[in-house]
This record gives sequence, C-alpha cells and structure tokens, in this order.
Amino acid sequence: MKEQLIKLGFEKWLSNLDVAPYPVIFWDIPLFIQISYIQKWLREVHDIHIDIRTNTVSGGNYFFYLFQTRAPFYTLFVSEKNSDNYEKALECALKESLKLIK
Repeated sequence: MKEQLIKLGFEKWLSNLDVAPYPVIFWDIPLFIQISYIQKWLREVHDIHIDIRTNTVSGGNYFFYLFQTRAPFYTLFVSEKNSDNYEKALECALKESLKLIK
C-alpha cells in the first residue's frame, strides 16, 4: 500500500514536468533517466538528498548518506556497508530514501 502511494505521489509530481508529461511514458524510458527523475523528486518534494562517496581507506568502495537541507539540517541515514560500485551504492541509497517517506 505504501509503495503504491509513493508511486502515485511521484507520478503526480512527474505529470507537472514539461519533459515527461505522461507517467506511462516514464516507465518506458531507460533506467538511468528514471533514476535522475527519482532523485530530483526526492530532493524537491521530500528534501532528501543523496551523497555517494568513495571510501579510500577500504580500497575505493562506495558508501552513501542521506540528508535534509531544510532547517534543522541533519543527516537522515548513513550506510553501514560499502558497495563495490557507484551504481549499487546509488540503488541502496534510493531504497533507503523511499523507506524514509512518510
């Protein structure tokens, strides 16, 4: 149920954009473009920002943290596990971001 509400909220936001006015079209575009829209939606609607960093101490693995910029500024989540590549870290960050939406 929560997943459906999140999807409907995202599609409503997406329908107001000039670039992809029809939510049905969105699900047919390449995944990397979908991810950028989802990140933008998380920032603009929910003030959830994703920052992915390289952990040079552990051999260049990636980790992420989620934060808000509206007052009060605070960190929402910091990943405990490192990912082998940027894409896996981003996928984990998106999943954790969606869990934070109330």
